[in-house]
Amino acid sequence: MSIKWSNYTQNSRLQCVPVLKELTSAQIYLTDIVTVLNLMKRIFYVVNMCG
Repeated sequence: MSIKWSNYTQNSRLQCVPVLKELTSAQIYLTDIVTVLNLMKRIFYVVNMCG
C-alpha cells in the first residue's frame, strides 16, 4: 500500500513539472490580464494536484 502511494505521489509530481515550467516561463507576460487569470487557474490546479 505504501509503495503504491509513493509511486502515485511521484507520478502526480512528475505531471506538475511541465506546469511549473510553464508558470515560470509565463512570468514575462504578467502584464496581460488574461494571462494572469490563466496563471491563477494554473496555480490553483497545481496546488490541488501537488498539494
